[in-house]
Amino acid sequence: SFEQGKGLLEQGQRYAKQTAESVRDYSQQVGQSLKDGYESVEQRVTDGVGEAQEMVRSRPVESLSTAFATGLLTGVVLSLLLRSQRA
Repeated sequence: SFEQGKGLLEQGQRYAKQTAESVRDYSQQVGQSLKDGYESVEQRVTDGVGEAQEMVRSRPVESLSTAFATGLLTGVVLSLLLRSQRA
């Protein structure tokens, strides 16, 4: 009957509203979690950069030698990889 249809419609509307509220709440929680994670990563990167800068200031010769050796080793490895791909 008409009353049953109206009741079903109202029940569907309540269910849709509850579902929308649940989705909104969940998306807010996810957004906050992402923000917190980003801030945590940002802080760790900032701390790491600060520590690296302090290391370079306190040991400039060792830092320069390490950077040179790392660059040289990276170049050799890349050169060997590229050479093996051409063959």
